[in-house]
Amino acid sequence: MWSGNIAGEGATGTVTFGDLLGSIHVDNNGDLIIAGNLGSNASILGTAVNNSDNRNFVSKISSDGDVLWTVIADDDFGGDLFLELSTNSQNEIFVCGQSGPSGSEWYGIGGVLLNDEPTFTDKNEPVISKISPDGNVQWVKFLETKGPNQLDFDSSDNLIVASRQAVGADAGFYLSKFEAESLNPIWERYAENNNSDPRSKNIGFHVRPDDSIIQFIKSPTDIDFGDGFSSTSAGFSPMGMLVTINADGSTASINEMTNLITNPAFVTATSLTFNSQSFSAIDDDSFLIGANLLGDLDIASGGTISPDPWYLENFGDPRDALVIRLDANLNLEAHATKTGTGWQSGTSLAALSNGDAVLGGFFENESFAGFTGNTQFGDIPLASAGDRDYFVTKVTPGLESGLATADLGDLKFSVYPNPATSSINISLNEDQHRAVFVSLNDITGQEVLRKQLTNPSRSVQFDLSQLENGIYLLNVRSGGLMGTKKIVLNR
Repeated sequence: MWSGNIAGEGATGTVTFGDLLGSIHVDNNGDLIIAGNLGSNASILGTAVNNSDNRNFVSKISSDGDVLWTVIADDDFGGDLFLELSTNSQNEIFVCGQSGPSGSEWYGIGGVLLNDEPTFTDKNEPVISKISPDGNVQWVKFLETKGPNQLDFDSSDNLIVASRQAVGADAGFYLSKFEAESLNPIWERYAENNNSDPRSKNIGFHVRPDDSIIQFIKSPTDIDFGDGFSSTSAGFSPMGMLVTINADGSTASINEMTNLITNPAFVTATSLTFNSQSFSAIDDDSFLIGANLLGDLDIASGGTISPDPWYLENFGDPRDALVIRLDANLNLEAHATKTGTGWQSGTSLAALSNGDAVLGGFFENESFAGFTGNTQFGDIPLASAGDRDYFVTKVTPGLESGLATADLGDLKFSVYPNPATSSINISLNEDQHRAVFVSLNDITGQEVLRKQLTNPSRSVQFDLSQLENGIYLLNVRSGGLMGTKKIVLNR
């Protein structure tokens, strides 16, 4: 576990003047790619950037928290937004956003200028840049879409872009597929949603190996998908919904968060006790959702998630950064919240293949009338100047200090032989119709084996011949059930 600040001079949370963390992504090697905006004289996790003024940036960070490289924009124009990114199968980085003219030049990054003529009449044109795994910018181009807010790749490395148009005749949610190098369109999906409410947004999507897509979106007003599907939970739709999309762009199903949380409530006129902010997939059937937690959440499968106490007690509302782990049917598997009494908000999220969450957001440790809020992850406290400061942290939902596990039922299974010499057999007491996840940790807590069984039988064998003698902890999870057993390997 590690945490660190993204800090520069200037007002935070604004692209024009200060620090802003826009996106977090994990590549195929487990390295993190982040993008956003830096105030002048900035540092990222303690590594100086040496920028003299406000700049957009893209950085690669190792899974251990070491900054490998940073690329910054070529100008400080306030309309530039390079905030959304992803990597293809070759770990090439595509970073997406919007741009406007600064003087006589069009926007550039890492010394490479946008060399196409503008295709739209408006300023703040959608643009995309390709960056090599070692941080060299390949090109910057215009992108024929609405305001982009996420991108990813299918099994053929075609580019998929989620975007939204807030108002007008063509207002709604868009999902578009392009050939990644030429940017030629393949198909476009449209869901009508005409309102300018900032709660209407694409939170995230995940592309499965068969090129079907799981998308998490939210809106306080109706969404018409145009193919016989629409949202149904009225004012509580801001909690979000999982939409399953076929490979050709048509809707397969909709599953709304009101099926998970039984007591949705508005804390203010626009804020719910659960405000979803980010989404990331661990695998094809297990997902992480980052949210702001402003009150108690009653879970349909049992149990309640509560925020930490507010430092001014009843004067004001608590706000925690919350991460929940769900399966595709919205069964809660585990959750994690920030510890402390200050103001915290998680805005960006990425999932590692072992189920860990890399969460980014902002926090404020305010002081008022002799009371001071505090913020920490586990045993790591974060210092704040009282204004918004940004953080990046790696956590394990349900396991680490200061985090909590949801009330999961027991998954009954047996394992033999135990002690084992070279392999073990896991026998499930009941047939499981959902995917089964198996992980093995050594005595230090390091994960040494992880497998997903998509079509599990009641008995499965695992090869342990490459592991050293010792004591291991075996975890088996399926849906809302989990079981744990100690394994001894002795040859």
